[in-house]
Amino acid sequence: MNPMMMMGGYGGYGGYGGYGGYGMSVPKAQLSRGKGCVEFSSASEAAAAIQSLNGSSLDGREIKVSEWTGGKSPNAKRGDDACKVFVANLNWKTRGWKLKQHFASAGQVVYAKVIANRDPMASMAKGWGKGW
Repeated sequence: MNPMMMMGGYGGYGGYGGYGGYGMSVPKAQLSRGKGCVEFSSASEAAAAIQSLNGSSLDGREIKVSEWTGGKSPNAKRGDDACKVFVANLNWKTRGWKLKQHFASAGQVVYAKVIANRDPMASMAKGWGKGW
């Protein structure tokens, strides 16, 4: 038997013994899109956050804070859009708790979420040789 076949290189699961990036998930920490949503208890607090926190520094990045324009997911449709702000230019390592903590200076934060991509490998085939 060919050593490559024994390692799974031909028609196996993920190339040379499963290494090489095929079928391997990207760590969740790297899935941040650098964007986020923060919801406040009132629209006036959201306006205050835009005014005071736009251009502030969070995890070494100058963030951009603007009005929430809506989203496509079911979670984006929850809550009052007037009380939400959109946050851009987030560091990939910024987490939701840190976003909430940073925005608490502008008012009572009801909800804070870093928007993440879905796992890019989830919809891809996990092996080679399909249809052989």
